[in-house]
Amino acid sequence: MRLFGPVLVCSVALSLNAAAESKPELTPWRRADATGALQARLDRLLPGERLVLEAGRHEGPIIIKVPGVTIEGDHGAVIDGRGLGTVVSIQANGVTLRGLTITGSGNSNPLVHAGVTIDTQSDVRLERLTLRDTLFGIEIANSHHVRVEKCDIASKAIDETFRGDALRIWHSKDVDIVDNHWHDARDAVAWYSDNVRFLDNRAERSRYSIHGMYSKNILIKGNRFEKNAVGIFLMYGTGSTVVDNEIRESNGATGIGLGLKETSLVYARDNRFVYCASGILVDNSPWEPGTRNWFHGNLLAFNDVGVLLANDRPGSEFKDNQFQSNRMDVDTEARRTSPGRWLRNYWDSYAGFDRDGDGWGDTPHAPRKFGDLMTGSHPSSQFFRGSPVLQLISLLERLVPMTEPLLLLEDAEPRFVPPTLTKGSSND
Repeated sequence: MRLFGPVLVCSVALSLNAAAESKPELTPWRRADATGALQARLDRLLPGERLVLEAGRHEGPIIIKVPGVTIEGDHGAVIDGRGLGTVVSIQANGVTLRGLTITGSGNSNPLVHAGVTIDTQSDVRLERLTLRDTLFGIEIANSHHVRVEKCDIASKAIDETFRGDALRIWHSKDVDIVDNHWHDARDAVAWYSDNVRFLDNRAERSRYSIHGMYSKNILIKGNRFEKNAVGIFLMYGTGSTVVDNEIRESNGATGIGLGLKETSLVYARDNRFVYCASGILVDNSPWEPGTRNWFHGNLLAFNDVGVLLANDRPGSEFKDNQFQSNRMDVDTEARRTSPGRWLRNYWDSYAGFDRDGDGWGDTPHAPRKFGDLMTGSHPSSQFFRGSPVLQLISLLERLVPMTEPLLLLEDAEPRFVPPTLTKGSSND
């Protein structure tokens, strides 16, 4: 028994020494090298040269290390990563990748296995690429002056929760995403980035069509987002512009057309939010003291709620918007009157008159929220929304309110006909 302690200590010491001598191999964050016939052809290129890949399958993964080269494919040229990480890694400035199908990335979310990764580079162009069976589509990290145009991007055929992002823009600047189509992926994100422009894209059957976070000066214009959980969601950023987009069928319990959370200086104009659970969500926005958010000339139609005020703050302006055929035009979770400015909107629920025929209602539009006894106390009863029983309960709540109804907002000068039919403009 006296020797037990020293023997145990020696045994533990020997085990620790053995473990230290046989260090486990660490998986690198990025592949340091790549081999194969295609990689050998790439390595022989001189700066500025052009390589055209013949139709057929070319083995990846590959790393493009030579600056200024153009890699493009004949019709039917495919680069197959064979499940071995990121398929194409661009590690040189001025590279153009064009007219290729890229497929077969690895399956690691933490390692961001993607179809194409651009890391710490500039002046890179991706054009007319088709990405299939890639966990992430295109990753742009720590880079600037990048353009992605006319690409078709889909993730792997797995559950949406485990897919990667179609586009992952991280800590980058001056990025143009133009005329692309992403679908059946998770999100398209722009995080910690500046001057990212999403122009004339389509997105379908994903989670977030665009998710901006800690970014500034994002331009989102002319896009069509359909059957995604969320159209556009901007968080903790400033200075974004959302113009002339169509967002349809953002449904489900948290379906949102456009969402703002703690976000300032957003200008949203001439967008169409149709058949969404919530057309626009405003949560703690505008965030920075003394700033504003503008919502002008938007159509909100056939939504469960046109505008949901989770906790709007002073500074939001809703002007010249059209509210039509929503179950509720405006709802609030804050139990107070909106501190925002509401002016010259068209409300199909407006109950006033235009006796002088000037196109403006004679009295303000001042919608109120009544007790909401049934659906407020029992949210699951929303399943029966529109049924005769709930319609009767809603009518009784209005006829014999149990509490003072809440004034949601006041539009002092409501439009009597939709903006498209009214003479003049928001500058009248």
